[in-house]
Amino acid sequence: MAKQQLDVLIIGAGMAGVSAALKLQEQGLSVQILEKSKGIGGRMATRRLDSMGIEGKADHGAQFFTTRSPEFSAFVKEAETQGWVKPWFSSGPEARPSGERRPEPGSEGAAAGAAPGTTPAGAQEVHTRYLAVDGMSALIKHMVAELKPTNPVHLHQKANRLTSVSGKHWRVTCDSGMVYEASRIILTSPVPQSLELLQKSAITLPTTPAGELEKITYECCIAVMLVLDGHSKLPEEGYLRPDSKKVTWIADSQKKGISPALTVLTVHTLPKWSQRHWTSPDHDTVQQVWTDIQDKVGGGQVNLVSSQVHRWQYSQPRETFPERCLALQPGEGGWTHPTLIFAGDAFGGPRVEGAYLSGQAAGLAAGTANGSTADSVAT
Repeated sequence: MAKQQLDVLIIGAGMAGVSAALKLQEQGLSVQILEKSKGIGGRMATRRLDSMGIEGKADHGAQFFTTRSPEFSAFVKEAETQGWVKPWFSSGPEARPSGERRPEPGSEGAAAGAAPGTTPAGAQEVHTRYLAVDGMSALIKHMVAELKPTNPVHLHQKANRLTSVSGKHWRVTCDSGMVYEASRIILTSPVPQSLELLQKSAITLPTTPAGELEKITYECCIAVMLVLDGHSKLPEEGYLRPDSKKVTWIADSQKKGISPALTVLTVHTLPKWSQRHWTSPDHDTVQQVWTDIQDKVGGGQVNLVSSQVHRWQYSQPRETFPERCLALQPGEGGWTHPTLIFAGDAFGGPRVEGAYLSGQAAGLAAGTANGSTADSVAT
């Protein structure tokens, strides 16, 4: 049967993927996004929890974002005007939770997460930390709402095979059986997942880019969400960087302003501790974390009502690619397939801002790449 061929297909509906889609739409190109999960956002993640019919929320992925570049500053300024985001708190580089976390005690890389060209750790440059008003995933939802109906996000669509059709365009087959076709593809999943997809598809990368991509590594993190039966004693700003060998960050969603009716804490564990306890049962993980932080959040004045655990295998890139995206163009460097672009927060620097800028760069690269769109192709 005949199937419309898109200009660009994006895999992953996190910040990088949606940012790329908006950049492509701005250029008048047809674009759609495939997302394997039931919701959008990626690590811009917000979860709903409840206690005795009272609903609360917790950001269990990225906790905030900062602005350093003119491009992202302009985006955040407009988002603030729209009421999507607002300032949370300001501090120097020592306060660096999830997505910008401090290193392990005694480890190297004290400036881990610092953007290229910014003030190194130890200097007293102050950055405003922003939050998304209804939770971090809400910001991505607002961005997706800016896409035209002809440029949708498809949920529950996990790509399991890419096929280069005569070297002219891509065919993407999903676990669901759905098939999509496009002149160009942007991969925004964590790099190990993108490389695994290419391996399953029997697509070999040229030696140089393959080597660069294989160098990219990530830290893991366990996010523990805790519902309490009363108010926590965290500072009014709603966050704490505890002196702990287990926990790197505690946030109170009620004081943060996204869970007014229910006290929900988000606790992020340190990478090395997360790795050691990765396969531990949820109950054991919660018990260890609660024992570690109980005195810090309320002592005997509050009780733990319920909990949830989420494991981020690719929480934060440790080794990154120097450019904002990596574009493989047909006929260049031994690449014989259609245009394929890698993007995400592992490109050009981490953080939410890095993901946004990487998406913009990927969208621009895809928009200027060689490729033409036919009205239909045979499938």
